[in-house]
Amino acid sequence: MRKWIFFFTVISLLAGLSACGSDRPDDLPMSMNASATQSFKLITAAGTPQSPEVVFNLTDFTAIAQYVKYIEKVDVLATSYFEFTGIPTSEGVKLTNVSLTLASNSKTQITLPDITANGKIAADTAAYLGFLQSVMDEINRKGSSKLILKYTSATDLLSPDTLCKVSLNAKFSFN
Repeated sequence: MRKWIFFFTVISLLAGLSACGSDRPDDLPMSMNASATQSFKLITAAGTPQSPEVVFNLTDFTAIAQYVKYIEKVDVLATSYFEFTGIPTSEGVKLTNVSLTLASNSKTQITLPDITANGKIAADTAAYLGFLQSVMDEINRKGSSKLILKYTSATDLLSPDTLCKVSLNAKFSFN
């Protein structure tokens, strides 16, 4: 009888200890930088306000794919940027009232300068970084975040190569 009690005690202990085991990978880094980019196509008739949307997903940050469930916090880096490409070189091209808004909270937005040529805007100001941090916080919390780009063009934009790119560079910390 003692042998059976000892046997069931040992089995119970083994089952209990294995249930408490962690699935945390051995190669889990303390932190890792990753980036994702999404683009808005800027196609419009002159004078018509536009509001295209893009969605950033946590899966867009492919460098951290195997560590997603261990994310503790995410910090946006000042190397993030907004880039306008394919802007026609003809006279009179001007994008005005340019802003980015978080779809889930219309009060979370930034205003960008008028755009007249190709160029990159570094997200190195407090306003830009604060906005992008709100985007990253939502991605971390919900798994995705939708952005709305609002603008009005002074001329027709017909090329599918006219883009506004948003590049999110972030430092992911893991637990």
